[in-house]
Amino acid sequence: MLTLDYERGEMRLEKGQLPKPDDITIFNAKGPDKRPWLAVEFPSRKPRLLIDSGAATSGLVVNKLSRYETTAPPVVSGASFRLRKIEMRSAARAVGNATFGPHVLIQPTLESTPSTELLGGEVMQYFCWTFDQKNRRVRIIRNEPQTPITFGPVVNHGMVLKMHESGFIVDSVIANTPAERAGLHDGDIVTHWNGAPIGERGCSAELAAEDLLVVTLLRNGTEIEVELFLFPLVP
Repeated sequence: MLTLDYERGEMRLEKGQLPKPDDITIFNAKGPDKRPWLAVEFPSRKPRLLIDSGAATSGLVVNKLSRYETTAPPVVSGASFRLRKIEMRSAARAVGNATFGPHVLIQPTLESTPSTELLGGEVMQYFCWTFDQKNRRVRIIRNEPQTPITFGPVVNHGMVLKMHESGFIVDSVIANTPAERAGLHDGDIVTHWNGAPIGERGCSAELAAEDLLVVTLLRNGTEIEVELFLFPLVP
């Protein structure tokens, strides 16, 4: 069995098996393939989402976001790469809560995708997960049961980025975002975030907690510094 313990920052392997699902701590992890899936219940639907620790900054990613009741219409909030294809993402906040077993996700922010629906790290961080891959079961234990599971606003700089030998190159700029307001445009080459070279960022978050992101970039061979004042795209 594989355990992902977010509270301790540990990954553990052990022999054994989980008991039969009780929909309280042990859940059926069966889905369309051999990967682990979890049924998440919304007021109007109950999709099975792929439990994906690799989607570290995502919460709930669903198909056809328009089918969900949201507090405001979805807005384009970012992009992800599918091999060589750029997949634009929209986001919105759900009107109601989502649940699995006794666990309540309070008005989660939802991201759109035309491909696999996901339950990502923004949700997984609240739990300790143990996967019994042979029997296709998962044990889910809350780290701090008394702490509500809430979701912050969606903040994104608005640049759609591709890898470049000097850092990132701006493929496009999303409308009504900090990047557009700051005057960034296609072809800009981003070399630094807040003074740190792109190659030295390691696994640190792309956006700092502050509301200002200073971007160093090359434009037509000239190095310039641009300040992006960040604001929530989805409150």
